[in-house]
Amino acid sequence: MINIIKCEIEKEIEELKCILKNINIKELEPITIDVLKENTLNLDLPAKKSYIYVIKSIKSIKKQGIIDGIESKKQNFAMSRINDNFNKNKENCLYVGSSHNIVKRIKEHLGFGGSAKTYAMHLKEWWGNGTIIIELYHIEDSDKCLQTYEDLLWDYYKPILGRQGKK
Repeated sequence: MINIIKCEIEKEIEELKCILKNINIKELEPITIDVLKENTLNLDLPAKKSYIYVIKSIKSIKKQGIIDGIESKKQNFAMSRINDNFNKNKENCLYVGSSHNIVKRIKEHLGFGGSAKTYAMHLKEWWGNGTIIIELYHIEDSDKCLQTYEDLLWDYYKPILGRQGKK
């Protein structure tokens, strides 16, 4: 059993070395959106590129408000799940995710597009805090590096909504 664990740890270390050596990350200018006022999203970003996004609230987040908002819309929308790490959350982070079609995915989270059956936050349907910030990172490496970097951001921010990546 110890040899199996040791092999897994060595595998993780090699993956991290690959990322540190090869990762090409470009942090884009954060986007500020008032979900209560805006119903469009004008992002001029190339399609079919790899992005990681971090969605944060400007105002502090109240756990019961999140629970009430999500629960009130579960019947009509495929809502992001609420995580148990609420007390460990950093910087009012709501969600960490990645996409190869970033404009479409952000619109789904905001509730400006997509289907009610798509798992997303659908913020315009319940979010009462108004303004959010979206941090975007363009990743020019493999999906493996993308997923590992997303997992690292998820571990750091401990977002209130969504699940940790595919790893």
